Amino acid sequence: MRPIITITTDFGLEDHYVAAMKGVILRIAPESTLVDITHLVPPGDIRSGAYSLDAVWQDFPAGTVHLAVVDPGVGGARAPLAVSTDQGFFVGPDNGILSPALVGTTGRKIVRLMNQSRQNCPVSPTFHGRDIFAPAAAWLAIGTPIEELGDVVDSMVELEMQLPVVVSGGIHGSVIHVDRFGNLITNISAQMIKEAPGQIEVSMAGQSIGSLRRNYSDTEPGQPLAYIGSSNRLEISVRDGSAEKHFAAGLDTPVMTVFKNS
Repeated sequence: MRPIITITTDFGLEDHYVAAMKGVILRIAPESTLVDITHLVPPGDIRSGAYSLDAVWQDFPAGTVHLAVVDPGVGGARAPLAVSTDQGFFVGPDNGILSPALVGTTGRKIVRLMNQSRQNCPVSPTFHGRDIFAPAAAWLAIGTPIEELGDVVDSMVELEMQLPVVVSGGIHGSVIHVDRFGNLITNISAQMIKEAPGQIEVSMAGQSIGSLRRNYSDTEPGQPLAYIGSSNRLEISVRDGSAEKHFAAGLDTPVMTVFKNS
């Protein structure tokens, strides 16, 4: 199978930055298949980039290389990393962007990217995506042992994420992502909902949304609904509208669930 490299950045679509990264990759690994996850992560928004990577990486074959560059600290003290696991490879800055995707992976080995012979030299102090991360992803894709890319290290930065809290009678959660449709994805997992003692009711911004629905068709146009989305998390939407606008909500907006039978 041809090697696969996914790419997640905040570089946008207007400039040449993504193309430059792909050019470096294809020079090293010309047979690789490049898959864009997104390049529309809000500039410098590490949490949003981490969510985008974490939401999709498991849909790819084992051994895929996942390259994520949202790097407001480029050129600073943060380290450039590559991580090998039994499930695949992850490449990006040591600022927490990789850590949510790595939860539950096995066989983890972390390397700080130090080997200049495996970099695009001279390395620009402001474009490590092209000169450090893209080459590392390409070398891994063609089978280069990760130890050849740098020095093995023991730990990496863990992204600080708000976690849902189970309280007497319900679950307190929050919004962790807003998609382009204005749907609000929360940090409350489907597993938490499944383990709830009976049915739940959802509320946000002081407004009751009611019980979980199966999909958009279960609600009248213009009405909000809560459901388990494709990311296996509780989501809140407005049919034919935007929940973001309807609730004036965004990242970290609280979401409440109440156990109806508690």
